[in-house]
Amino acid sequence: MAQSLAVVFLTVAGGLTVGRAELVTRQPDSIFDVDGLMVDNSESEAVAANGIFRAGIKQSPRMDARKPITTPQPSRIRSPIQRGGLAQELAARFNGLCVQIALGETDIPMSGWDLLTTADINELANWLDADKQDYVKALRPEGYKRLCDIVLGPGTDARMNEIVGLLKSAGRAFKAGQWADSEAALSKVKNAGVRAVGVDVDIGRCLYEKGDKGVALAHFKALVDQYPKAGSVLYDYAYVLINMDLFSQAGEVLERVCMLNPQNGQAAFALACAYAARGQMDKAWPILTRLVSSHAFEMPAWLAGDKPYLRAIRKDPRYAELQKSIEAARQGVQ
Repeated sequence: MAQSLAVVFLTVAGGLTVGRAELVTRQPDSIFDVDGLMVDNSESEAVAANGIFRAGIKQSPRMDARKPITTPQPSRIRSPIQRGGLAQELAARFNGLCVQIALGETDIPMSGWDLLTTADINELANWLDADKQDYVKALRPEGYKRLCDIVLGPGTDARMNEIVGLLKSAGRAFKAGQWADSEAALSKVKNAGVRAVGVDVDIGRCLYEKGDKGVALAHFKALVDQYPKAGSVLYDYAYVLINMDLFSQAGEVLERVCMLNPQNGQAAFALACAYAARGQMDKAWPILTRLVSSHAFEMPAWLAGDKPYLRAIRKDPRYAELQKSIEAARQGVQ
C-alpha cells in the first residue's frame, strides 16, 4: 500500500487563504513496482503543510517546489519501470506546489519535474485524474491546468485519463516482456505531452530488449547528451553497453554515475563488473571489498550468474576471502 496525497481542499474568502490537506491510504491503480510514497521527513513535511493550511498563513510551506529536485537514481542493475530517488519526497513537493499555485505565486520554476521516473509520473497522473474535480475546485480550472503543465507537461490536463490508461498498459506490457507494446504505449504517453526523462529511459529499455540494440544505443546516447547528470539515464545506458559487451564505454559511464552518487551500490558493483570484464581485476577488487560493509546482503545475489565477468570474479584467488568477509558482515561479525 502506498500512502498518497489524495486531495487539497482550499477556499479563498475575504482575501484570506484557508483550508486543509488530507492524506489517505490508497492502493495505486497501477501494476508498476511502487514503493511506499510518504515516509520519514516527507510525511512530517506534509503534516507541516496541513498546519499552514489550517492557520491560513499566506506563505508556501518549506517543502515547496522551489527546492531542487534530486536526480532519480536506479536501484537495480536491471530495473523495470519503477520509482526513482524522489519516492520519499514526491508527495511533499507536489503538496507544496499545490499551495504555491493556490496562493497565486507566479515565480514557480518548471525545471526538475522532467527528471521523474515513469513510476513517479504514473503516481502523479493517477492523483490528478482520480481527484480532478477536487483539484479544479481547489485551484480553479486555470490552476489545475498549471499544475498539470508543471508536473507532467504542457497540455496534459486535457488528456489525463488517456495518460493514466497508457501508463497502465505500458506497465503491464513491460512486466510481461512485451517490449514492442510497452514501447508503443510509452511513445503515446510522450505524444500526449508528458516530458519526464523516465519515459524516455524506459522506451530505450524496450528498444534494447526487443532487439533494436543499435537504435537503443543511439537513443541513450542522445539522452545522455541531453541529461548528462541524470543518474537513471547514465545507469540504463551503461546497462545497454554492458549487455552489448562494450565494457570500456560502460566503465566510463558508470564512473560518472558513481561520482554523482557514491552511495549507489548497484552502480559500484556494475563498475566492478565492467573492470573485471576487461581483465582489470585490481581495479575491480577494491570496489567489491568496499561494498561488503554496505551491501553484504545483496552481494551473494549480485555475484551469482553465468556472465563471463562474474565467473572471472569467482575464479580470482581472493574470492574465497571475499566470501568470508560477506558472511561475517551478514552475521554482524566485525
